[in-house]
Amino acid sequence: MSNAQSLFPETNEAQDHVRTMGLVMVKPHAVQQGLDHIVEAMLRGDSRLLQASLADQALRQTIERTELLNPIARDLSETRSGQKLIDLFYGDKTDRRYFPLIAEWYTGKVLFLPFLLDTLSQEQLTVDLDTLKGTTQTFDSSGLEVDASLGIRGILGSPYSVYKTDEIERMSDSAYRTAVEPMIQNFVHVCDKPGEAVAALELIGCAN
Repeated sequence: MSNAQSLFPETNEAQDHVRTMGLVMVKPHAVQQGLDHIVEAMLRGDSRLLQASLADQALRQTIERTELLNPIARDLSETRSGQKLIDLFYGDKTDRRYFPLIAEWYTGKVLFLPFLLDTLSQEQLTVDLDTLKGTTQTFDSSGLEVDASLGIRGILGSPYSVYKTDEIERMSDSAYRTAVEPMIQNFVHVCDKPGEAVAALELIGCAN
């Protein structure tokens, strides 16, 4: 068994649920703002924080089935695994114009929050991870809502404008940087690809 896997009890398959592992990374800009403690408390079920999302019943129900394990602090700018983590999390986006900004902004101190989650199926796990991550409220150029305020990102984020692909690609580099910053600096990364959580924990040298 690997160091990363040894943090967790083996997956427990019962008649009515599967207990599986997950991982949230609080991004550098959020740690700098002291929001890592808020995300940690939220995943521990702090009802005072969840009051900020009273309408998000799905988030509260998911957190009720979540057991947070020991947080792991790392500095991505001081570890050789920083670039490997970026490749693991965002390697499918290397052809995007904003990818260099990910490499620039995702340096510094981060907080990894491993957890166990009771789910009914793999399909439910996908829903649960999306529920935890959530979305910040966004609006298009006409002022119409594109994404509702949901999950962790909804609680922590402020509304911002989004643009059509052709609009944003015509922007100058400085205007583009401003436009995509709230999309990239979105507080948390939630591991939602198969094997991603274990691979990330192995990269950061997680101890037994």
